[in-house]
Amino acid sequence: MKTNYLKIIFFLLFMNNIALAQNYIKPFEDRINFSILSETVLLTDSETYVKSEKSNSKNLFYYFDSKTNKKIISEGFEMAYPFVGKTAIVKQKKHWKLIDKKGKIVYDSKSETAPFFSSYEKYVLFNNDKFIYDLKLGRQEKGYIYCAEPASPDYYIKTLNNGKFSFNKIKNSKEENVFKMEFDSISQQQFLMYENNDNLLILKKDNKFGIAHANGTYLTEIKYKNAAFIGNYIMVFENNKWDYYLYENQKLKLITSSDYECKYDVYQSNVIGVFEKNKKFNILKKDGQILNLYFDYISWNGTFGVSGESVYILNSNGNYQLYFTK
Repeated sequence: MKTNYLKIIFFLLFMNNIALAQNYIKPFEDRINFSILSETVLLTDSETYVKSEKSNSKNLFYYFDSKTNKKIISEGFEMAYPFVGKTAIVKQKKHWKLIDKKGKIVYDSKSETAPFFSSYEKYVLFNNDKFIYDLKLGRQEKGYIYCAEPASPDYYIKTLNNGKFSFNKIKNSKEENVFKMEFDSISQQQFLMYENNDNLLILKKDNKFGIAHANGTYLTEIKYKNAAFIGNYIMVFENNKWDYYLYENQKLKLITSSDYECKYDVYQSNVIGVFEKNKKFNILKKDGQILNLYFDYISWNGTFGVSGESVYILNSNGNYQLYFTK
């Protein structure tokens, strides 16, 4: 099925990103746990920020107030990550700990093993789940939820014997071809598609692309030179430009047009995605603006970037802040 092909494509893109990441983040891994950094950036607010400073021949991390740029905690840490609500994860004297905004130790794991996050509530877990903590609320938890297996989708893509594809639905226990025709390829915006959701498709036929809804409604003609999904956005290539659309109120709404072709989406609500130019990376914002700094690498979810000997946090506003310099 086409879905299996999509899984392979996503996996290859993910592995390619990992390979690219290793080239640039490896030199920093003795000072930064990038998994924790990425998770905390996704969860943090903008009241404080953290960055490294060289003091007494040591390069330590300090916390600052975002409005005044003054230190809120005088002590520096071997490793430190953005505050999530009331609490931050730090490493001090080789032990992983939790601190509050006054620098008081909330929990000392007495361990050199890094904590990790539960997949659903994003609680931080220490010592093989023996200590579970809600960073935002600043309290210990007794347990957490494991991700369940998703329900079977209502729609699916079927590979035909002639190498073409059909888009199908099970209706009254019978298989139904929604569009009553075959396509060269079908791409779906959602990994799993359910009847009550807005499920968009990109249909390719005779080397042209078009956009449709899973219920069989065409949103555009099959006329574009190229088209792809980038997170919640739909990008189509026309008149030597990439047009970026959102699907709102059952209509396609043009957000911006750009020369830049985004490769993958990121977490910021005002950013469309990451694009590459001359083997460097940048982000395209909804207003068509880009950052004034190009990066050697931007993480797959847009939480941080690497440029030369520095690591930058990409905050929720789509701006960058220096985090660590070697």
